[in-house]
Amino acid sequence: MGRKASYDIAITIKKYSNRRLYDTAHSRYLTIEELGELIQQGFIVQVIDSKTKEDITQAILTQIVMERDGIYLFSSSFLHQVIRNREGILGEFFTDFVPKMLDSYLDTRDAMQRQISNFANPWLMSGEMKMPLFNPFLDSKPEAKSRIRSSKLTTNKEQERRLIKAQVRELQARLEELKD
Repeated sequence: MGRKASYDIAITIKKYSNRRLYDTAHSRYLTIEELGELIQQGFIVQVIDSKTKEDITQAILTQIVMERDGIYLFSSSFLHQVIRNREGILGEFFTDFVPKMLDSYLDTRDAMQRQISNFANPWLMSGEMKMPLFNPFLDSKPEAKSRIRSSKLTTNKEQERRLIKAQVRELQARLEELKD
């Protein structure tokens, strides 16, 4: 999941003139990559210039995004529009609309993953799928069959169970990838 943790208290990071970042909560120096990892873990950071005491969090977060995602994150035409309309509609777009939409997207994604997980656990984790509940032919089993046919059915069912278990493991692995 995108939001692995949520911490209400911001970690104060001091940025020194030599471009070093100091984590005051843990008394250590950080690289820009390590700061990005803290944020990915769910921590809220506030970056303060050590000389001017100015809050430079937005500039540092922008630097992290640009270094991580590269210069091709936005198209040239989009950046032209941002520069031309920075004070107007795009300012509102970035300060009001984008954060709300991102929160909404992440909440929806998390809810979907919980729903899939809730569905998968009772139905697939028990070792057997409970599909016979939905099998209209369940009550129409033949009464007596030869042992050979019975053993073939048992073997087929075992193979089917193995196949289903393998598919479940694959789905679980995919879900874990989505969570990360």
